[in-house]
Amino acid sequence: MWSRKKSELLAKYKVEVEQLAPHTGTRSHYREIAGILQIMQRIKGGKEVVNSILADWRETYRRRPAMWDEFSKKKGRLITCFFVLVRILNEIQYH
Repeated sequence: MWSRKKSELLAKYKVEVEQLAPHTGTRSHYREIAGILQIMQRIKGGKEVVNSILADWRETYRRRPAMWDEFSKKKGRLITCFFVLVRILNEIQYH
C-alpha cells in the first residue's frame, strides 16, 4: 500500500512541476520547483523521474540561466516546498 502511495505522490509532484515550469518567474519561483524536485528525488524511484524531467527541460528551458542556477543550489529547498507537500498529500488522501 505504501508503495502505491509513493508512486501516486511522485505522479502528483510531476504534474505540479510540469505545470510550474512553463511559467517564467522570479528566482523564488524557480526555488519552489527545485524544492519539489529535491523532495521527489528522496522518494523511491524519484531520482529516475527527476532525471527524466531535467533531461527534457535541458532543451526546452535552456535559455533560463536563473532556473538552472537555482536547480544547482542545495540549501533551503525543503522549507520552500512544505506547503506544496501538504497540499499534495491532502489531494492523495481525499481521492
